[in-house]
This record gives sequence, structure tokens and C-alpha cells, in this order.
Amino acid sequence: MRSRSIRRISSMCARDVRGVWVWQGRAADPVLFLALMDATWQDHCKQMLTIRSIFLYLDRTYVMQTAGVKSLWDLGLGLFRTHLERGHEVVRKAVTGLLRLLEKERQGESIDRMATKNLLRMFSSLQVTSARCSSNMQPTLPCLRARERRKPHWKRW
Repeated sequence: MRSRSIRRISSMCARDVRGVWVWQGRAADPVLFLALMDATWQDHCKQMLTIRSIFLYLDRTYVMQTAGVKSLWDLGLGLFRTHLERGHEVVRKAVTGLLRLLEKERQGESIDRMATKNLLRMFSSLQVTSARCSSNMQPTLPCLRARERRKPHWKRW
């Protein structure tokens, strides 16, 4: 009974996560793309917390006592990560957008720091911070560093 419930919840969560990514191709601007991605991540977290709250007893008793079964939160993170990694363009656009935001802030423009913080936490929670992000950042980092070195030292900070 409990394993069937977990399978149903898992398939329901997978269906919901798949439906979330419909906006993926709509935003050409990487900064606008980040805003949509942040909203999607926030909605996903709220939904998973609601599901986890409803099935808290099941999550604490059956899942924690059964080897090989993920908690509902971990299940949600895994599903989101899977769909994020399937869209190779998504990670590239997100990293490009984050780098543009950092560049804007360094130039003195105002940015949405809360959304930036949320997205960085998302990448950290999903463990997407390794090779995928760094390979996308490699071409742009030398340009940013060179631009910083050309500035007078009193204007860098």
C-alpha cells in the first residue's frame, strides 16, 4: 500500500515538473529567462513543501525506514534536476544571464539580488554547480577579469 502511494506521488510530481518547463523557449533575453526560471523554481519548492506537508507521516515512516526510497523533497529535487539537465540550453542561458547580472551590478546598475540569490541556491541545491556551469563560464571569465584589471584600483570596489 505504502509503496504504491509513493509510486503514485512520484509519477504525479514527475508530471507536474514536466509541465513547468513550457516557458523554456519563450524568453530570448537571458535576464528575462532568469526571472522566469526563478518563478518556476519558487513554484516548484512551494508545491513540493505542500506535498511533503500532506504526506509527512508517509515520508517520515515508510520512506525513512525503507532503503533505496528517496524522501519526497529529494524526489522533487531529482525530478527538477533531471528536467533541467535535459535542456542543455537551459543551463547555458541561466549561466549567461547570471554573468550578465553580475556585470550589470559591477557597472553600478541595480539588479534583483533576491532572485539572483535564489537561483544560486537552486543550482547549489540541485548540485548543478560542477562541470556544466564552469564550462559555460570559461569563455566569459577572462573577459570579466581583464575588464576589472583595466579599471583604476579605487573604482574596482
